[in-house]
Amino acid sequence: MVISDDTKTSSENGSEIDRERKVFDDTKAGVKGLVDAGVVNIPRIFIRQPEELAQELTTHRTKLQLPVVDLDGIKDNKLEDIVDQVRAASETWGFFKVINYGVSLNLIQEMIEGVHKFNEQDVEVKKQFYTRLKPEYLKDMGCFNLYLIVCNYHPHCPQPELTLGARRHSDPHSLQFCCKTKSVAFKSFMKIHENQWIDVNPISGDLIVISNDKLKSVDHRVVANVHATARVAVACFFTGHAAEAQKPFGPIKELISEENPPVYREFLVGEYMSKCFSRELQSKSAGLEQFKL
Repeated sequence: MVISDDTKTSSENGSEIDRERKVFDDTKAGVKGLVDAGVVNIPRIFIRQPEELAQELTTHRTKLQLPVVDLDGIKDNKLEDIVDQVRAASETWGFFKVINYGVSLNLIQEMIEGVHKFNEQDVEVKKQFYTRLKPEYLKDMGCFNLYLIVCNYHPHCPQPELTLGARRHSDPHSLQFCCKTKSVAFKSFMKIHENQWIDVNPISGDLIVISNDKLKSVDHRVVANVHATARVAVACFFTGHAAEAQKPFGPIKELISEENPPVYREFLVGEYMSKCFSRELQSKSAGLEQFKL
């Protein structure tokens, strides 16, 4: 497959990519369909831009470990200590792992197996559920009405060096929990910390918590799956109730002073979420930047 042709204009290349994307969508088989068909070279619509690939070669990755918060201490009257751990991890990292949170490993495994079963059933059964989301799709579905659960299924990728499971971005939601396949061989989540990408390896049954703004909203991405076994991640996004969509939000007034003036103006949650989901997946922090004073 020819990845690029320098003799063509960006408009022509864009039109070709749009056509290729339509052909892919028309199959209604998704990425799993490509894998089942034995595709060796991934389609151009999934290949990262040359400048992004070049940056990947020069980006340093570190072996630092995420903070781990053990909720088992709650029953030993250590709630205050746990709150302090969560605050510290949220302010410095924006990501942290949670263990001993009271949900059985069997139940979590059943959830993960359910994602496998859905994605691995006959393609004709799955076609009725296939769609490409429009900018307002999630809002129209009422997915801002408290929380949204997203099940991600990443089959084996034949050319993981050319693509990503999800591009660099931060999430616009208030809080996110993510449960991933338990095998430590899968280095799926990566995040920016002190301008370095960090591999995040899951512990069996752990949850990864992503928190926003003063509690940092860090950029992260999902690397392509290099292993033969499909990788599953289930994310729960807490978005706020639908009734709050027209409620103004802004800096906490009790924390504002002449020495600590507000950085952002007040804005509506519905306004913010609509702007975030009207663009391709990318750094969502830009959505908040437009409300800066």
